[in-house]
Amino acid sequence: MTQKSLFILSAFLALAMLINIASFASAEIIWSLPTEVEFQVVNSTMPPTLQMHIIKPEANKVYYTRSIPLIVETNIPATCSYSLDNAPSVSLGTKNYFSRILNVLYGKHKISVTCTAGNQTVTKSVNFTSKKKCESKPNIEEETDDEIEDQFHNPVYGEWTCINNRFQRWNIIEGIEELEYGGVCGLELPASGKTSGFQFSFWYALLFMLIFLIVLLLVLIIAIAARLSQRRQRQRRK
Repeated sequence: MTQKSLFILSAFLALAMLINIASFASAEIIWSLPTEVEFQVVNSTMPPTLQMHIIKPEANKVYYTRSIPLIVETNIPATCSYSLDNAPSVSLGTKNYFSRILNVLYGKHKISVTCTAGNQTVTKSVNFTSKKKCESKPNIEEETDDEIEDQFHNPVYGEWTCINNRFQRWNIIEGIEELEYGGVCGLELPASGKTSGFQFSFWYALLFMLIFLIVLLLVLIIAIAARLSQRRQRQRRK
């Protein structure tokens, strides 16, 4: 093997090594970039601000019935209670959706709802009026009866809330409150294949470097042996 052949072989191996290093560096950059495959659903370190809405009774509305719907919704699970006309508070429980039918006397009323979550407390009040049914206003009676009946026959779905690493929401179906469970939440789900792909590229490059060093060592041994052989031949000729 001549020196020219050894030089060509060494140059070829060096070029292959540079190409492999470049591809490995590109792969490392690509794997380090965020992708759409990876997603995280984690609980925030700061608790969300408690928000509470009194859906019914509606403010300043006249109800032609003594059965008044009370519907309260919060953005996070909270312990809520209500007070009608400054009476002692009545507990609604702890969740994020509350529904109840109140039996009131005819006249003007004020209902106050207080919800507490952790160290956060929100209180809101609504004024409404309850009147007797009037025969001269059949349309109002029909609309009111239909409205109360719809509350029991039309399902009402609450908002999803992450509790104990699982989505939950309260629904009202035919006047009955039901707790519905969803998927998993509050857990960090790593992207599949990201770590394994990076490790595969690393070991592949390491193996190639080892093979390159072995081949380079063999080339050097052959080159040294060829030089020694040439010197011996020259000495014999002399």
